[in-house]
Amino acid sequence: RDEHDEKKIWSSLVLAYEGHPDILIQGIETAHLPHLEQLILQHLRSLTRPVQPSFAVAAPAGYEVFPQILSQHGPVVYVDMDVTRPHLPLDTDIFFWLEPRRVTDAHLRQLRRYVDSGRSVVLAGSAYSVEYRSAGDAAADTSAAGIRYRVHRSPPAWEDLLRPFGLRPLPDLLMDRNSGALSVTFGERSIDVEAPFQLRNLPAFRDFRNFRTPARGGLSFVAASALEIDPQRVSAAGFRTDVVATT
Repeated sequence: RDEHDEKKIWSSLVLAYEGHPDILIQGIETAHLPHLEQLILQHLRSLTRPVQPSFAVAAPAGYEVFPQILSQHGPVVYVDMDVTRPHLPLDTDIFFWLEPRRVTDAHLRQLRRYVDSGRSVVLAGSAYSVEYRSAGDAAADTSAAGIRYRVHRSPPAWEDLLRPFGLRPLPDLLMDRNSGALSVTFGERSIDVEAPFQLRNLPAFRDFRNFRTPARGGLSFVAASALEIDPQRVSAAGFRTDVVATT
């Protein structure tokens, strides 16, 4: 009654250097071995000669805190992606584009140029946005809590941005069955609102082994929409899709 079972495994490596925090390299597979020695040396050099990263950020109003947090780790360059001919500075290391409002072929060319130069891009958006309205607004509906919310479809820029990479936002507003009350502030008043569109992502729902360190805290997403993956188009664009967090 012999049985055969085969599972994909990987290795992890911890570098311990006295007087410095440990370095964790996760998800080491066969294809990484030719580059492993150089990776180890670069990590060790960074302990004694830390390299300060620089960030490029494009975000609408309401995200002022985010670049402030980034500035604690390195200089931040603000990029205007709403112009006809945008420019991503190659003297930065990573570009954060939050809630894109305009996407053209010029924007896509800049993104590919940036990624092909060895840098990283983080895109964040949704097919929907949520607007809160207080009972004091005559045009708004009222509720027992004194506040209501209205869901709006986002501009087509989010879909235009993801399409060339083999991703498609689905017109579904994701809800959490285990949602709780969300505190919303209007002026000096704070009101609790039942917000099932406020998704919570716990560490048990993640696969962060390719990240430098594990994220132990909870992540929160407001008005998130699902993504449909087309593996053939993703591969044709020269990328690979990994789902690292879900509900």
